[in-house]
Amino acid sequence: FKETLKACCGTGGLYDYNLSRACGYPPLRQCCNDPSSYMRWDGTHYTEAVNRLIANVVFEELMNSINHSLNNLCPFHVMGPIIEVLLRTPA
Repeated sequence: FKETLKACCGTGGLYDYNLSRACGYPPLRQCCNDPSSYMRWDGTHYTEAVNRLIANVVFEELMNSINHSLNNLCPFHVMGPIIEVLLRTPA
């Protein structure tokens, strides 16, 4: 991320954030050109890019946990290789 502290949609100030003036309220400065390079949307919420990153990490860890559990449950099961392929294939 190019900008980790400054808000993409803000009203000015050090971090482009003002608690009394949320994104969309005057005097709104123009939002950033590339929200995907910012971590914070409006000072209190993350951008879509950060939320996507968090979701991907959580999903990956969940899939690793499920895969590990299935392997321990049925390590020699005939469906094991098929289940592993299905878990690695994006929906």
